[in-house]
Amino acid sequence: MVQYSGPGTINGHLDFSAANTGQYHDANGKNVGPTAVNYSTATVTSALSEINSLSTTLGKENGNNIAISGNMTINASAGVLDSNGNYVFNVTSYNEGNGNVVTINGDGLGGSVVLNFGFNSNVNLGGDVALTGGLRDDQVLWNFTTSGKNINLNNNESSYPLPLAFQGVILAPGDNLSMVSANLDGRLWGGGSGDMQLNGGDTLTQSNQAQSAALLMQYAAAGFGGGSGQGAASIDNATTSPPPAESPFITIPHH
Repeated sequence: MVQYSGPGTINGHLDFSAANTGQYHDANGKNVGPTAVNYSTATVTSALSEINSLSTTLGKENGNNIAISGNMTINASAGVLDSNGNYVFNVTSYNEGNGNVVTINGDGLGGSVVLNFGFNSNVNLGGDVALTGGLRDDQVLWNFTTSGKNINLNNNESSYPLPLAFQGVILAPGDNLSMVSANLDGRLWGGGSGDMQLNGGDTLTQSNQAQSAALLMQYAAAGFGGGSGQGAASIDNATTSPPPAESPFITIPHH
C-alpha cells in the first residue's frame, strides 16, 4: 500500500507494477496531484528487478567496518574497493540525531560509496549528510540487506531546513520505509515488506535523472540484475519545495 498522508505535491504521475487492488490511498484533501495513477506498468517492474538484485549483490561484498555516530567524516579511500569502482563499508551501528552532519568525502577518486547495513535492527536515519571530494548524491548508496525492519528518515526539516538534507540513495527492498519531516537529496527505494508512509513536510530531490539512469545502466552492464519487483510503485516528482533547476524523484515498492 502507498499511503499519501501529506499535505504535499506530486507534480507528475504515480506508477504501480501491480494491477489495481486499491493499494493507493490519498489521505489528505490538501494534497496536490498526482496527475495520473497507472497500474501494471512494466518499466517499474523492470527497474525494481535490477535495483533489488543490486542490493543483494553489493550486500555480499567485503567492506571495512564503520560505526556512524555524531559529527564525523567518512573517507571513500578507507573503504574496500570492489571490481566496479565502489568503495564498500559495513555499517556496524548508526546513531545520528537532529543537527548532526555526516560528511562523506569522495577523495576525488571518481567512484561510488556503498554503506551496507546488515545488522538485524530497526534504523532511524537522522541528521544530515554533506558530500565532498566530487561525490554526487547518486554515488552514495545506503544499502539495507535486512528484512521486515523499520527504516525511518527524520532529520527535522522544520528546524534544519534546506539546503540541509540527508543525501544519497536509500535502498531497502525487504524493509518497511517511512519519511517524517525529512529532506532527502537522492532516491528512496524499498518498503517491500509492508506499507510505506510519506508524511507532511517531506522534500525529496533527485539532482540529475540522466546521471542516475546512466549509473543504473552501468550496474546492469556489470551483471546486477534479476529479482521480481512485483507489486512495486514509483512516484515521480514528489516534492514540497524543490531547489531551483533540480528534479525530484522517488521510487517506492509496494507489498
